Amino acid sequence: MFVCYDCIGDEYYQRFIKNNGEPKRKCNYCKKTRRSIELELLANEVDEQYRENYEPKELGDGDTPSSIISEMLELDTEEISDDLVRILSDHEERDVRRGADALYDSGSLYGEKDNDYFGDLAERQCEWWYFFDKIKHKIRFFNNDFVTFFNRTFKDLKNFKYANKSPIRCIEPNDPESTFYRARIARDEGDEKIIQSNPSIELGPPPPHKAKAGRMNPAGISVFYAAFKPETCIT
Repeated sequence: MFVCYDCIGDEYYQRFIKNNGEPKRKCNYCKKTRRSIELELLANEVDEQYRENYEPKELGDGDTPSSIISEMLELDTEEISDDLVRILSDHEERDVRRGADALYDSGSLYGEKDNDYFGDLAERQCEWWYFFDKIKHKIRFFNNDFVTFFNRTFKDLKNFKYANKSPIRCIEPNDPESTFYRARIARDEGDEKIIQSNPSIELGPPPPHKAKAGRMNPAGISVFYAAFKPETCIT
């Protein structure tokens, strides 16, 4: 059984299929021949996010596994999610026989886990303001406290969802946002001619001896700054 990227609405899983699928495979659902992935492989990827975020719920306080997966993948119908649930139910059968909770029982209801990461809001706010103060007024670079803070805060970033969208975006060459803008100050007509004569070099990151301190770099460390809109560069 194969499913193509075009039968999936969620951007993350579309990219997963494009990156891991087989070219010119016939999709069992839309019957089109395009890059598709074996349903078993997609099920394994779905299982990771599902187990991380969902748990059994009381009657009337949840949804079926097929409905949840259908929403995760932004499917038009539950045909694909029904097949995924059958695969995942078979995978967990041995663990269920040993006493583990069933997570893909079509007759049970499931819902999002109670996430206690932000349970102690006051503690998280203190950590954030400590970080904010240090990066703004004290040590911006070479601070191991920041590494620890970011590793703890974003350790499960790939599993986060907001409005069913991943915060991680992969921009490909043909995407609308694949164009970046960069501006340089031309103090006179001579500067302008130099920049226009070789923009790939002149609009690139400055050489180290000319690199000034910026938001993310100290003086002498060359960094390329760009924006999605020309207005951002100008202002």
